[in-house]
Amino acid sequence: SRTLIGTDVPAGTNINHIPAETTTHPFIVVYTRSTLVEQTTPISFVVEDKLSPVQNVSFPDFDLDATDLGGILYWEAPEDESQVEQYVVYMARLSENVSGCESMTSDFAAVMTPVVAETVISGSFSFSLEGATPVQVEAAVKSTLVKLLGVDSSKLTVTLTLVQTRRLARARRLASQWLVTYQVVIPAT
Repeated sequence: SRTLIGTDVPAGTNINHIPAETTTHPFIVVYTRSTLVEQTTPISFVVEDKLSPVQNVSFPDFDLDATDLGGILYWEAPEDESQVEQYVVYMARLSENVSGCESMTSDFAAVMTPVVAETVISGSFSFSLEGATPVQVEAAVKSTLVKLLGVDSSKLTVTLTLVQTRRLARARRLASQWLVTYQVVIPAT
């Protein structure tokens, strides 16, 4: 099957603007037409529909009211930014049947697929401690984070960095400074 895009293009024009939101087909075909008949075998090519979704969206909500939001929305740029000119952010609500957004047009809601995302908790902190080995510090940090965050230890990744300290005198040495970064990935249920 085929669908006409716009109107007939006069000879000599050789371009046709395809507006945004045009429903896609696997191919675009171009026919020539005379006053008598339309060509039977068109020239065709495969459509390459660009998709550039942002990645790793996060929003830490710092507003403590149950029905209000406040904070900074973060995301990573799409892998292919060649066609991206700007980003547009909307508030949206999923419909009862989870097939689309109530605040969007019905055409958009018909093609929107709900996404089930994982939750990522990450952070960093530092502390001073003398006489502990990296194995001891990692075990203590993991145990503490598992208890504080209420997560399974298999979902927790911890990275330790021992920051070099300087000695003020032979007999006196500063405590070791530990930098800890952590990440917990909780799959959607």
